[in-house]
Amino acid sequence: FLSSTLVPEFLSSEKMIDESKLKHSRIRWVNYSKDKFDLALKSGQPVILDMFADWCAACIELEQLTFTDPRIEMKSSQFVFM
Repeated sequence: FLSSTLVPEFLSSEKMIDESKLKHSRIRWVNYSKDKFDLALKSGQPVILDMFADWCAACIELEQLTFTDPRIEMKSSQFVFM
């Protein structure tokens, strides 16, 4: 079971999700904060923490193929995406 103390320190920086990179996705993304993460855990919904790098082929594939897949979008309300 996750707790907010296990989240790497760099996730608490001021850098937020670049929403323009996810403009083709219908998934509702929440910018990470310790409070929002704790609230998501308390909700009982699984949390998906997404990290992105421009040079990361897997990240680009997730963005372009997975997060825009209608089957994933349909199930996305069952998760908290950060």
